[in-house]
Amino acid sequence: MNELFIHTIEFLINAFESFIAVEYVISMNEAKYQGRKQHIVAICAFLLLLINAEVFNYLRNVPDIMAYLSLGILFIYCMIALKGKIPYRFFSCVTIILVIVGVNFLTSLIFSMSFDVRVEELFNEFSIYRLSCLIISKIILYVVTRILLKFKIEGISNIRPITVASVAAVPLTTIAVMVIITEVSFSIEFNDRNTFYLLLSFIGMIIINIVFYVLISMLEKEYIIHTENRLLKQKNTLQLEYVTRTNALNEEIRTIRHDMKNQIVYLKELFAKSYEEGMSYADNMIDKINSMQKLINTDRFAFDAVVNTKFGEAADKGISIVYNITCSLDNSMEDDDMVSLLGNVLDNAIEACEQVQGRKEISLEVKEAGSYLLIVVKNTISQSVMENNPDLNSTKKDKGYHGLGTKSVKKIAEKYNGFVTYEDKSDEFVFKIMLLV
Repeated sequence: MNELFIHTIEFLINAFESFIAVEYVISMNEAKYQGRKQHIVAICAFLLLLINAEVFNYLRNVPDIMAYLSLGILFIYCMIALKGKIPYRFFSCVTIILVIVGVNFLTSLIFSMSFDVRVEELFNEFSIYRLSCLIISKIILYVVTRILLKFKIEGISNIRPITVASVAAVPLTTIAVMVIITEVSFSIEFNDRNTFYLLLSFIGMIIINIVFYVLISMLEKEYIIHTENRLLKQKNTLQLEYVTRTNALNEEIRTIRHDMKNQIVYLKELFAKSYEEGMSYADNMIDKINSMQKLINTDRFAFDAVVNTKFGEAADKGISIVYNITCSLDNSMEDDDMVSLLGNVLDNAIEACEQVQGRKEISLEVKEAGSYLLIVVKNTISQSVMENNPDLNSTKKDKGYHGLGTKSVKKIAEKYNGFVTYEDKSDEFVFKIMLLV
């Protein structure tokens, strides 16, 4: 009965490992087929891996051949059912095989040292030690593959440390408890009932880990939705402000056009009366036109909305604006990223200028630099930013709304294979962003 239990659990463990291997390469690549055809091919790969594992349960003297066969099965599956560059598909197969082999070996080594059991026994003999080692290794395998997949989907820099800690904490605790249970189990009498409860406790802890991971995934999705909603709210606010300012400018232009005839008639009479008075009036008209806020129009709505809105805010606070945009913004950068990046950098510039007593000026330059898009934002300062506020922390009360912080700007730059630099230069603070878009 004990042996039947162990064989059954080993079969389930092999099935779990085979499923993880197939699921990993699918997640790392793009499916070539959809629907039933994709499922059938995936099931065939899963069954071949499972058969391979079960056969080598009885041929344990050649584990390297098992690994090579598993790699071959996965690669053939990738070539048949998945899309992408061949080296990348092959790399995903090699990665999961190396992870499986590495986790199995390290777990066996640790188990051998902890319980004074020979590694050969763990690989070649059916026992509770072997069973415990297999279960723990698969928990570790599951955690490692989840983290690798999360790195692939989100990028390493976008994963919150608390997520990694949460994903690792419960499995590590479970492993410690299972090791203790295994050690204690050898101090009691072995019979069918004790074996059943031992296996039941192992299965229960595995279920707890799965439920915990599902809950963590749900919480992570809620956090992502919350962040997206905040970005959407910020974007909608910018769009509303942009439309409001555009309408105000259009109304001002209509007023000037309506009064233009009367202004010209009056100007003509002034010149007839006195050249100096005519020139003075003409200069006043020019100053009035120059004082009107000019709207930036690049045909990229997200860029225009955030920049014109922030420039409007700056103008309302007595800050001069200078800009030079010499390239197309029709690129692959997502609107939300553009709004967050420019909104945060310009917010920081406006905030810094508000603290300046003398000249207040912000300049924006956007141009191509080789294959990169270069964005340079400069603002006047009264004291060194690098000495007093090197992390560029906002002093506003509603920090969460005013951009996502310099760290998020860096993450957005990294997302587009770029980088961020900033420095003091005389009486200016210079913030440069390089993006490969």
